[in-house]
Amino acid sequence: MSKSDLLDELVHGQVVFASRNINALIKLGILVIKNLLKRNLRVVVLDEKGLLSRFAPVEFFDKVAFVKSLDEICVQSEALIVVVPSSLKRDYKCDSKVTVLLLKSPARSLRGFKQYYLQRIPGTSDYILKPIGEVGAFRVRLTESSVEEVPGPEGVLGRAYTIIKESLFTYGEITVKDAVRIISKELGLDKAEARKVLLNLARKRYIAVVSGRITLP
Repeated sequence: MSKSDLLDELVHGQVVFASRNINALIKLGILVIKNLLKRNLRVVVLDEKGLLSRFAPVEFFDKVAFVKSLDEICVQSEALIVVVPSSLKRDYKCDSKVTVLLLKSPARSLRGFKQYYLQRIPGTSDYILKPIGEVGAFRVRLTESSVEEVPGPEGVLGRAYTIIKESLFTYGEITVKDAVRIISKELGLDKAEARKVLLNLARKRYIAVVSGRITLP
């Protein structure tokens, strides 16, 4: 059975995807376009610098309008994608069903946009896709056709990972000491075993430890 595309859930209304990794950002942009085309939406891409158009699949050019000027942007657009603009507009004055901005960093000045930050997990081919201003994150993989959420670890590691994510959602932040205590209590492990589980989760890049506190990478 094929895995679902996370973009089906995330790309609605006004959305920002940001990343300092320009290659990952462009690949994500191409996947967003593929997702929108599957929905039979008319897609317009404002790509002033040609960052995305130079890597776009050939078949896009029969289906997608690539423009470099705001004057051209809203012609019959149902879905608008703006690629790393030279200057950020608060309102692109389009009636598009979907507006997606691809930026190098989140734009906190924008209102009404759901924002996500994409960051490569070192030593893996996976990324963390984190909603800005919210607890929690998705561990994802960018395939040729979709953005797939990577399943969490199995067994004891998986249960501990779920417990940590739920604790972060509930409390906002937890220390290593808190995590050891919670894992020990919930899984019936002694503290030495709980520390080993925590260390394995960190080694596999499911969690990170920063200044003695647990975060998602």
